[in-house]
Amino acid sequence: MSKPERIVDAIQGEIIHEYDGILEADNRLPLWWLWTFFGAVLFSIGYWFWYEEFEAGPGLNQAYFIEREAEREKVGKDPTDAQLMAQLGTPAVSKGDELYAS
Repeated sequence: MSKPERIVDAIQGEIIHEYDGILEADNRLPLWWLWTFFGAVLFSIGYWFWYEEFEAGPGLNQAYFIEREAEREKVGKDPTDAQLMAQLGTPAVSKGDELYAS
């Protein structure tokens, strides 16, 4: 049994696989790509432990509810149906209606 012939391309380097005329080279990834990938993995692990495991900061749901409560305290209660109906004739609502229709 003989070894397969080693194919070397001038641009890609050593070809390790050929299938249907498509040549596949085993090139190393650029270092900037590897560092970016590893940095993203480390960041995601830190993010998970900070927000989900240790709950040191508010998660997305908690931040939403905190912001919603702060807005309700500033504005007051939820608007009534009568207050919402009174807003229908205002210029802002008319402009929004025009934008939505277009």
